[in-house]
Amino acid sequence: MLIGRDGDHEALLHLLAGSRAGHGGVTVLRGVPGSGASTLLATVAGAALPDHTVLQARGRDAEASIPWAVVGELLAGLDPPPDDPVEAWSAIGLLRLLEARSASRPLCLTVDDAHAADPESIDALAFCVRRLARRPVLLVLARSPEPCRLDVHDLPERVLGALDPADLVRLVTARHDAAPTVIEAVARMTDGNPAATLEIVAQLDPAQRAGTEPLQIGRAHV
Repeated sequence: MLIGRDGDHEALLHLLAGSRAGHGGVTVLRGVPGSGASTLLATVAGAALPDHTVLQARGRDAEASIPWAVVGELLAGLDPPPDDPVEAWSAIGLLRLLEARSASRPLCLTVDDAHAADPESIDALAFCVRRLARRPVLLVLARSPEPCRLDVHDLPERVLGALDPADLVRLVTARHDAAPTVIEAVARMTDGNPAATLEIVAQLDPAQRAGTEPLQIGRAHV
């Protein structure tokens, strides 16, 4: 549910429209865990169908030292698969592959948790998108604010900040029967983080959600 992220959603749809028109695009969604970046990635991937080939991957701490792990996961979604996937395990090889595949059908590539991706994949993807401005290839990455390999590439970013109280009330009441004052109190504790707010409200008992009993979460007493 994309409550409070309308601007980010519209920006991604605009990039998709550009891809359909034959233009390349790239953006990085920067936000703390629970800010909605993964939901936005899933939404743009769904909106890209059926006219795009959608390739998805995720960075993983356990695989961050394995060269080309993320690129390999992206290429696993190609149908038919590359004749020789190893040829794509270089920036030039990946560029040639993306050029060839996008000639017949636009490509939408998404990488979640890109801060945990292997450097080789990040460097190659950044190399490619800078050279694919006239090809229908869209790359969207989601990352946390912590320093990572993406920082050296200076790609366009959208920062996912805290949701405002009104949006959080809409988001939470769509799933839970809770008083707005309670949701706003929880939001102050979570600094407006959508996922954290939802998680805490889900753990409250009915009286706490209704606001007839005080909130007791950890050491906090509200």
